[in-house]
Amino acid sequence: MHVSRRLLLIIILLLALNGMAFAQEDTTSEDATSPLLELLATVPQLSPDDLGLIYYADVAVAERARMGNANMISTAQQFEQISGMGLDRVWLFGYPSSTALPAAQYFLQGIPLYKETMGFELFDIEQSLYFGNPPAIGYALKGSFDQDAIIEAFQARDYTLEDISGLPLLCGSAGCENGNEMDLANRNFGNLFGGEFGLSEPAALADGLFFDSRDIDRLSAIVDAYLGNEDSMLDNAAYAASAQALDQAGAVRQAMFVPFNMIPQISGDLASAVLGPNASDEQIAALEEQLGLNDRDPSEILPPYEMMALGDVVLQEDGVSHAIATFAYSNPGFADTAAEVMQARLDSFDELESLAMRRPLDEIFEDRGAQSLPVTSYTDEETGYNIVIVAWETPLVVGSQESDGRLLMSGMTFRLLVNMLYQRDMIWAAAG
Repeated sequence: MHVSRRLLLIIILLLALNGMAFAQEDTTSEDATSPLLELLATVPQLSPDDLGLIYYADVAVAERARMGNANMISTAQQFEQISGMGLDRVWLFGYPSSTALPAAQYFLQGIPLYKETMGFELFDIEQSLYFGNPPAIGYALKGSFDQDAIIEAFQARDYTLEDISGLPLLCGSAGCENGNEMDLANRNFGNLFGGEFGLSEPAALADGLFFDSRDIDRLSAIVDAYLGNEDSMLDNAAYAASAQALDQAGAVRQAMFVPFNMIPQISGDLASAVLGPNASDEQIAALEEQLGLNDRDPSEILPPYEMMALGDVVLQEDGVSHAIATFAYSNPGFADTAAEVMQARLDSFDELESLAMRRPLDEIFEDRGAQSLPVTSYTDEETGYNIVIVAWETPLVVGSQESDGRLLMSGMTFRLLVNMLYQRDMIWAAAG
């Protein structure tokens, strides 16, 4: 097996440091738009039901945090070379899998195939974002893309090159309007978008950007948002302020934006918000008693917020990462109250139990080495929105760092927050 001298040197240094992260100079201009804001500007303004969750991942930040170098691996061949030394697992355990592409079950199968099928390597993707509900999920990738190579690879798969608002548009042989048409005889794990089903989804290209959706109308909306022909979610003050809050906290490794219709609520229909729509009256009463909801003081009620963002932020020079939950308020009085209520709830984590794990919340966070930070709030000058920030600090997992003989995964506290949201177990953040 041949390993380049440059790659071998990086590997030796990484192992010698035994998990110590390399210092990385930040060459980003202060005036430059962050990748998070740039990709959020490609998400069209949609109703909360159509928008769903927005998932964002910065693979470059994740690789730099875990491996010490954002460009350590650039090809499938290099990934195969380091696999013999076990460093492929180190890279994978640092990958922001809670929010990034592609689907985990086809990840390893696709790596050696992406270049030929898509026209770019998996490792050319620096940031990714996706949103919406099937079949109208929209994707935006940012990275080091060669448009000519992409067009050539797609045309080799019987795609045709067309135009959409002045940008290159790639349409499968069945046409751009039939991107949801399955062809199981044409399954290809090297096809990043729907390859497991033999789909030929339409895609559009811009400078350093790749857009995709099975739904051509959704793809057109993404292009319109990118070109500024239609409003994007960056024009939504609550989303813009929340994204700015994450950007200001550090290097955003991954994030999730939660619309108000998916926010946990104590007031109103508790059954559907926490227990599900089939909960019995007895189950609801037992939950209310367990959580002490029947005799609460008004000062314990969390004012309703307009949206929530979850973030996984790296502070590499400090050797820590922060798992963050932000809450957006247009009412400053509500925000002040929310900061006090949130702090009180965090202070009572030893008494408040996870509904899914049946353990005190403080134990669950401590298992991940997470220490809660004081709740803060501030007003975003550009939008006027008030952002309440709840955060947990953990030591940054770097290199081949282990615990009890097991390789540690990066971003575990963020993953915990995501799982809590999925499992309706975020009662500590429930408004009401």
